[in-house]
Amino acid sequence: MRHVAFSPDGEILWTVDEVGLVRVWQVADQQLLRKAPLGGDEASLSFVSTAFSPDGALVATGSVDGHIELWRAEDGAPKAQPGQHNGSVLALAFSPDGRWLASGSEDGTVRLWGVKP
Repeated sequence: MRHVAFSPDGEILWTVDEVGLVRVWQVADQQLLRKAPLGGDEASLSFVSTAFSPDGALVATGSVDGHIELWRAEDGAPKAQPGQHNGSVLALAFSPDGRWLASGSEDGTVRLWGVKP
């Protein structure tokens, strides 16, 4: 696995494997709820990073092609695409209030994105 992220309440787990595909798990019974590609072409959405919002409602993913996407945490439904980098998105973090998403890329940039509830 490349990356794993628990929801703040510990009930949902998102995993990103070595191929960059996401799986959404219900922790209590280890049930697979959904697997990528979540919202598009598998080749263009090879994920390398993921982070939960503080309230656990959203998950951000960063991809090899620089896209950042927001998903509904409970079922992986797409929510928004706040932006894109020119390189792989290697790091993601929400602000404590959940209003901002920071992303770091192999292109050497860090960007802030406004997140709508």
